Parts: sequence; structure tokens; C-alpha cells
Amino acid sequence: MNESYVLDYPLDENGGIALQIAATPGGVTLQLHSPSGQESPLVGNLSALMSFEAKGYWRVNGGGPTWTFQPRPHGVPLVFKINGQEFGRFDLDTGKVINPPRKLTVFETRIIGRGPQKEAPYPHPEGVLAPLTDLHTHLSAQVAGRDLIALGLKADTLYPTAALDALGISYPTENPASIPKRVFLPLAHLQRKEDTEERAVHLSCLAPEALATLEKALSYAPDEQSSFEQAEKCYYFREPFTKNLELLPGVLRAIAEGYQREGIAYAELSSNAVLDPAWLKAIHEFLPQIEKDTGVALRFLAGLPRNLSDGDSAVRIEQIKRIAPSPYVVGVDVLGYETNKTSHMERHLRDMAQWMRDEAPDMTLRIHAGENSKNPANVKEALMLAKEYGIRLRIGHALHGLDAETLALARELGEKNQLIIESCPDSNLACNHIDFASDASVGEFLEARVPCVLSSDGADFYRTSARQTALAGGFCGVGGEGFAAIRATEERHIGQQQEFFARKAVALPENFLETLTPLPPTPQTAEKKPESDPVPQELYDTRLPLLVAGAAGTSWDNIPSADRKEAVIGLTLLLQYLDPQKIYFVTGRTKDRGIGIELGKAVAGHNGAHGKDEQFACVKMVSESPDEPIVRDKGISHTVALKEPRVFLTDAICGHMEKYRGAALFIGGRLFTRNFILDAQKRGIPYGLMDGMPGASSEKTRVYPQNAFKSAIGMVEYAYSMMPELFAHRPYPASLKQEYERLAGKGKGAARG
Repeated sequence: MNESYVLDYPLDENGGIALQIAATPGGVTLQLHSPSGQESPLVGNLSALMSFEAKGYWRVNGGGPTWTFQPRPHGVPLVFKINGQEFGRFDLDTGKVINPPRKLTVFETRIIGRGPQKEAPYPHPEGVLAPLTDLHTHLSAQVAGRDLIALGLKADTLYPTAALDALGISYPTENPASIPKRVFLPLAHLQRKEDTEERAVHLSCLAPEALATLEKALSYAPDEQSSFEQAEKCYYFREPFTKNLELLPGVLRAIAEGYQREGIAYAELSSNAVLDPAWLKAIHEFLPQIEKDTGVALRFLAGLPRNLSDGDSAVRIEQIKRIAPSPYVVGVDVLGYETNKTSHMERHLRDMAQWMRDEAPDMTLRIHAGENSKNPANVKEALMLAKEYGIRLRIGHALHGLDAETLALARELGEKNQLIIESCPDSNLACNHIDFASDASVGEFLEARVPCVLSSDGADFYRTSARQTALAGGFCGVGGEGFAAIRATEERHIGQQQEFFARKAVALPENFLETLTPLPPTPQTAEKKPESDPVPQELYDTRLPLLVAGAAGTSWDNIPSADRKEAVIGLTLLLQYLDPQKIYFVTGRTKDRGIGIELGKAVAGHNGAHGKDEQFACVKMVSESPDEPIVRDKGISHTVALKEPRVFLTDAICGHMEKYRGAALFIGGRLFTRNFILDAQKRGIPYGLMDGMPGASSEKTRVYPQNAFKSAIGMVEYAYSMMPELFAHRPYPASLKQEYERLAGKGKGAARG
């Protein structure tokens, strides 16, 4: 058959990349492209991983993204593979799919989006069971962006112009409306505190391309990783919809109908808004019919942000207790960016646990813990709390801090029906908390016979689905027995929660909702801002910055002493070769020990032994936080308090490095170093990673091996390769080795490679 045709087949679950097959009587042209027309790293990276074969005619590996073959094959299928795995067969005579290829999941597209890597796509897992529940998700993150905009257009919602300005979206400027200012704490530094109102325009005034830009901003991109600051931005852009009481009935229905399509029977949505009596009344009014129509039970966890002040936490807990009689409220979620220790909330968590034990034994305490590597003891501390008080506990994520004692304690609580671990692989990868499926912990928990579930963490927010979540679980080590165990945990939980709901519904006082009074306005506490040291603009204008960041505190302690010494020698060597009139150092938040402190010591030592013209400047950049006073470390010439909160600290510092054409060296570290590395990669900032020691720099060498160095000498050589113009003289290998041996106090030939 010689008919001409064009076949466009999507290769991923989100429709971000497609293979177009265009056949003519004389040949076949294959092309990878993004159907949306937007640039995607998947096009180039997938091209390097793809191979095509029409047996007896032609075979090709890599190349692309366009391939043209002549003559046109007849009677044989076109077979295409990605990284050696068969992904599809097409009949080139008819243009029909012979066997529908599986599509790349968002877990895989995020890995391939970083570069053509051998880990993805993953082998298709066996025994996969799609989840029945979504126990770890958020009301503001679950509903699809297109549905939010459709609901907003139907209600002609007012949308704040400040958010549109942040996205570069044009809008009519005549006669804007005024609405009460919403304070979104992670971005409060962008607002004037004295303002009580903000400008807004009707959503219907926006052009279609503006609405498309807005919709894209409501979710993580499906082909890249981003740090948690991206989550805060997405929530900020979603809030005019998801915190709009008028839209709540439509939002709840959209969520339930989405779950119905995916086979999810039961979900628990985390929300701060459920504390508002008006919201709770709307939930009681509309959910019964929604549940009847869809067969999906939606329940709520009241949010307790982990970074609230002591006073605000105490107020929030009392608010939670007063809405707890509602059968739709089934627990508490300690949520937010996990930058503090669980023990920092000990007084409030004990208050909550004691209340649950004594007055609300069916309620669940869910704690986001071990989501990132910053505080690895958080999981164990949560488990110990549950054991002490005998309460029901769920831990969201639990990726880090898993030693034998922690796993044994988790198993003990699981056997008592006190614990469920909620694994969210798609959000963990999206937020830069893991790099590959092998980094996830769900397989480890299941092997230890700890009850687990797989959850979305906000399906549209992270561009995932029930099917993709299950497949990601399979990639992360959940086998057939593991899926069966997860199914049993889900069925048991659904049954328990149904009984819980029935008991609470019967016990609910008839006038319960009428007794709830509106929440008082949140008091504005005065903040004492730390003082910065003024940095002469001349420093920024005449020299280039070199960022040194990495391990501090316990993450520095966890590095073997020989590796710590090697890093310190590397910094000392750098100072001997760099030109202090061309460069200044930058470091971030330091503790009482770590690479930032060692940098300061090395700078102080150098400056003390040299004249005025050979002094290095070292700028320490920290977040402007009232509870974090400025500490002026040895060797630091200037300390700058940035207006951005800690969640945006790495973005702010990397923005400085990009603006002033700097480079970076990363040595060990945890959460913030991982984010520094990711931001540097995205911004095109030259950087090096010290490999061979515990921490973020070694972890990221698996992703970016071309940026690795392994020794003090390697540090200097890598820095020279990034910015040779900043060196006072070239570090020749012989002299570099000799100076290394002098600093290390070793004999000839003792230097590492």
C-alpha cells in the first residue's frame, strides 16, 4: 500500500512529547516534537535515546529529532525503542499502531528532561495495582489548572494583578477592582504590610494566551525538577481559586469526579481553610451530594504549618480542636517546608497527641517528615511521639533518616495499626528531594513489613495521576507482593474511616455548625529585622563572585575527617592562586561548623598574612529572619540579610551569581545545597561538585558527572577550568602537587588525584 498519511502519537502521559510519522510513497519521515509548540528538553534528550528499525530496510540509533528514510518499507513493522526498551510498533503500510506502546510517566520525563540518562525509562513493573486511596494530597493542589480557570471564568472571578504581574501577563488597566489583600506568607516579603487591599481584574478580561500562561503556572513542569520554592509559587498562583469560597463547591466536585475516573474511592485532603467555619459549613452542605453522585468519599486533615511561631501554633491547635467534631475532619496535618526539626515543635505536638489520646482517639496525626535530608532525625522523633501517646500516626514522605532502629520502630507501630507511611514518588522527584527511583524508601518500608500507601501529593500540581503514581511506585521497588500489601492497607483504612465517620455523624451536636464563630483576623506581629553590613557596589562591579556552599552542622560532622581535611586544603590552595582584585567569595547561611566556617578561616588566615592589596572579600548572604540573628563569622567581610525568606534563599543567591557572572563550588551538604546545585544548573552558572563524600555534592554527581572533582587539587583545577581569568597565576600540576603536600604535611607522592 502506498497511501500517504501522517500519524502523531503522544509518547508521554502528559502529552508533552509526540512522535510524528509521515509516510509518502517514496519514504518515511519521523519527527519528535512538542505538540504544544513550546520548547521542551525532552525533544533533544529523547532523540539521543531513541532507535528505530524496519527489518531488512534500515536501522538507526540516536540522531534526530528528525529522521528521513528511503525507500518506504512494506510488509514489516516499524519498531522504536527508548534506551533499548521497546515502546511501540507501527504498521507502515496502514499507519496503524500494532501494539499500543506504553507512555512515559511524569517520573520518567523529569529524569529524561535533565539529560539523556541510562536510568530512564524504567522497565515496566509487574503486578501493578492502581491505588484505591489518595491519603496524602492537598485541597489546593489536587484539582486541574484547566478546571480552576474554567470555574473562575464561570464565576467571573477577580484575580490579583500582582500575581499577573509576576507572570508577565498583560491585562486591562482601566478601572481595576479592589479586593481585600490576601497574605501568602512565603511571598509576604513582596507585599507592603500597611496595605489592606490589592488590585484585581476579572478573569474574563484576560486573553486566551494569558489564560494559557496562567494555567501553566499552576503546576510543576512535567519535564524538569524544581526546588520547593516552585511549590510556593504554584500555591500562590492557585490561591485566588482554591481559597475562594464561592468556587469551593465546584472545586470539590471537580476533585471527586477526577478521582471517580481514576478509580479512587477515598481521599483525605489537607487544608488550612477547613478551620474557617464558613468553609466547614460549605463542606457539610455540598459534600453529601457530591459523594452520592461520584461514590468518592472526601475527608479533610486540618493544616498545622510547621514553621508557625509558638503563639500562632497554640492558637491554631485550639482552632483545630473546635472543628474536630465534624465527621469530615479526620485528622491534623503538620505541613510546610521541612526546614526545622520535629523536636522544635515538641510542646505543640505533645499537646496535640495528648488531646488525641484522651479525647479524639480516632483522629490521625500526619507529619511531613523526612521529605528532605536537612533534619534526618525527624522521622524517628515522630515515631517516638506516636509510641509514647499511643496515637494513630501517618508520616508523609519518610525518605531520609531510616536506620535499623527507625525501621524497627515503624514496624512495631504498624503491627499495632498505629502507622501508615505515605510515599509520594512523583512529588519527591519534582521537588528535588530524590534524583532516581533507587533513592525512594517505599520498597525498604515494605520489605520491613511497615504499612504503606502510594499518594499523589496533589495530582495536577505535580502532573501525575493514580496510574502514574502506581507505576512510579513500581519503579521505586514496589513489586507484586508490595502492591498487594498496599491494597490491604488501603482497604483496612477505608473500612476504619467509614466506621469513624458514622460514629462522629451520630455524635455530632445538632447545632454544631451554628456554634462556630468566624475566625478572628491573624494578628500582625512586629518583626525585628537583622542588620546587614553595607557592601560597596564597587565590589560587585569590579570583581566576580565565587560561591562556596555545602555541609554545615551535623552534615559536616558526618563527613569523614580525611575528606573534611581535603576540602579545607582545597580552599586554602585556591586562595594561593586566585587574584583577590578580580574575585570575591560568597557563602550562605553558616552554622558553628562547616564549609562556610572553614572558608572564613581560610580567608582570615590568608588576609592576615598578606598586605592590603591582597585581601580577599567574603560576603555571607542569609535570609532576613527575625528569629535568626546575624552572626558575623571569622573571615567574613560583609554579611547581607536578603529580604527573601529561607525557602527562597538559594534562588536569591543564585540570582546574584547569575547577575554578576559568577561560578560555584559545592562540597557535601543537604537540602539547601541540592537546591543550590539545581538552581545553578538551570541558570547556566558554572559549578563544580566535590565527589566521594556523603552529601548533596556527591549525590548530584550521579546526575551531572561532568561537574565532578574528587580532591583538593581537583578543586583548584576545576575552578581554573571554570574561570581562568580570575587566577593570579596558573596552577601547574607540579607546583600544585608540591604545595598540596606541604599543606597536607605528607611526604612525596601523597597527593590524591
